[in-house]
Amino acid sequence: MENYDLDTLKSYLPQYIAEWTEKRKYGKYNCPFCGSGTGANGTPAFGLYEDSTKFKCQSCGVQGTIIDFYLMIHKMSNTQENVSQAIKELSEEFHLVSQTAYTPASHATKASSTPKIKIGEREHIYKNADGSIFGKKVVNKFSDGSKNAVWYLFNPETGSFHQKMGLNGQKAPLYNADTLHDNQDEPVYIVEGERDADTLTNWDAIATTFPNGAGFTQWIPLYNEGLKNREVIILTDNDDSGRKYGNTIARNLLNVAKSVKIIPATAIWDKCPEKGDITDITQAVGEEETQELLISAIQRTNFCTAESLPKNNESPTIQQQEIEYHVVRLSDVKFEKQEFLWNPYLPIGEITVMYAAGGTGKSYATIGIASDITTGRSLPRYGIEQVTVNPEKVLFISAEDNESIILSRMREAGGNPDNCFVLKTPKTRKDLQTDSFLLPQNKDDTVRIQAFAKLLEKVHPRLVVIDPWSVYIGDDKNMNKANDVRGVTNVLTVLAKEYHCAILIVAHVNKMPQTENANNAVSGSTALIDSARSALCIRSFGADSDRRVIIQTKSNYQKKAKSVCYQIINQGEHRTAKFEWDGFSDLTEDDLTKSARTGKSLSDIENDNSDEEGNKETAIEVIKRLSVYGQHINISYDRFREELKNECGEDFLPSKPIKFMNSLVSDLRACGISIELKRVRGILNDGSRDTETKRGFVINSMTDGSLMASAMPKK
Repeated sequence: MENYDLDTLKSYLPQYIAEWTEKRKYGKYNCPFCGSGTGANGTPAFGLYEDSTKFKCQSCGVQGTIIDFYLMIHKMSNTQENVSQAIKELSEEFHLVSQTAYTPASHATKASSTPKIKIGEREHIYKNADGSIFGKKVVNKFSDGSKNAVWYLFNPETGSFHQKMGLNGQKAPLYNADTLHDNQDEPVYIVEGERDADTLTNWDAIATTFPNGAGFTQWIPLYNEGLKNREVIILTDNDDSGRKYGNTIARNLLNVAKSVKIIPATAIWDKCPEKGDITDITQAVGEEETQELLISAIQRTNFCTAESLPKNNESPTIQQQEIEYHVVRLSDVKFEKQEFLWNPYLPIGEITVMYAAGGTGKSYATIGIASDITTGRSLPRYGIEQVTVNPEKVLFISAEDNESIILSRMREAGGNPDNCFVLKTPKTRKDLQTDSFLLPQNKDDTVRIQAFAKLLEKVHPRLVVIDPWSVYIGDDKNMNKANDVRGVTNVLTVLAKEYHCAILIVAHVNKMPQTENANNAVSGSTALIDSARSALCIRSFGADSDRRVIIQTKSNYQKKAKSVCYQIINQGEHRTAKFEWDGFSDLTEDDLTKSARTGKSLSDIENDNSDEEGNKETAIEVIKRLSVYGQHINISYDRFREELKNECGEDFLPSKPIKFMNSLVSDLRACGISIELKRVRGILNDGSRDTETKRGFVINSMTDGSLMASAMPKK
């Protein structure tokens, strides 16, 4: 390979960062990785060290040199091949060549003749639960592949880390101890090392590790702070020490945490290498796929119990107690197509969760659905003509609306009361003392299981509505405890399959802002949503709107369906409000999180989406015009902005256009055009080639112009 001047290259870090993000006050930047500092009032946390050759974000913790920045921004793993590519392309961009050969230090091979040289370090700040700084741990990496850790105490009087020390006699807190009291409904991930904790923190997860990683030997009461009554998920490395580490933690947390699961690295990704961890998996397959693999592994994994864990110092083994496992050959399985009561919103034989804030109108939605089922009217499905089907029976188990209210609403919605049944609600103190209205609490609650089965046998409902389900959980059960929630949902799922019905559980929401995952809004343990095969979120279009939208936020059997709208029509003082279906909407789960982040109403977001679709169509038309059949056309973003202005009079391309450009890929592919985002020497308006490389894209046209118009997707 060519020889490059690495030291000079590192000095170009400020110029390279400026290509990707905006410099703000106090010499800080908007972080291109976690977004800190974006917005008018955001405080930037991404800055440079004094010599300007290293960066660090105080918000998400990413740090490194210009080479690390290149790898992170291009989502490339830290392999020797990728490091060499980064050095080559960066050096060419800044016209740097030297006579000193360089081999990427992060991949230096071990050799007895090679001196042990420090080639890098990671710094991790440890804070106490109250947010005060305990100290910092510096992990040094050497050319022979070894590492060591050095601790420094923090002196609050001087505000500096001045005293070098080990941890002898010091009781260091858990890493990120100051965040463990946040978001009590969210699980806490325990990993093996600060690097893995930072990886999960970058996903907005709550993650921690022990001061000495897998080397910790003694559990102290300090570790219980922040983990008490929490759902704990332990991610272990793919080696014996990691597995023992996970079992030791789980054993100590069984009587402290609400629930504990151990997820080995190979359960997340079966190709995880020896000693691999969650960070290695993320670098190998990407952040989005790793998150999906992790969620799947969590759903497949059982909760830890005292019986399932090995004794101290034993290798993890499964204790067999006269247990026989039964398997079936897959080729012997008879395929059964999943049936739906309302495709794909209400699968038969499964649980569906419908959730919304109080007063939104979720009970009206259940009435609207039930009225169509009881009369044989087909429920609304986008693009499919409604036909009459056989009327079915519906069973309401409702604690908030009595029989009279349900009857009145059912009549106004045009339902058939003859096919609608209501479990009698408690009306006296004696009724409350009998607990006869509770759901089966777990598989051992045989009395209620038999009673509920008898009820389903008597009514033969095709839909069972439980509104709200939290009322029907016993006082000795905890809605925030996964085991308690799973105990109920497992029984309901079995009964739904046995009696061939759909069960619709109505749930309330918590008060946490749902900026990442709309399903996190559901009150109680995430086990409720995990148990369901479909989830429906109901939101109002605005504070003064009578219009509501049902957005499917989970669908295990099919692609999430188009959102369905309805109205609650006020009919005056002496008549019950009326439910009425009101068409469809393009709003999605992403729009729910966008609403939570921006504070905008769904009505405003729907209008914004319409404008965005128009912008995408304009951008596609411009790219089609610039393309030349069989040629590769380099277009810088500067040139593209000029073309957009010429086309529609405005430049709507975002300052960070990557996400917008990626949204065009599928529609362009349908037109026979592909684009590749990269630095280019573009063609200027006068036909000459630009003298320097700029951010932009390459247009590759595989279709002649006569076919493009017909290939353009219909909106």
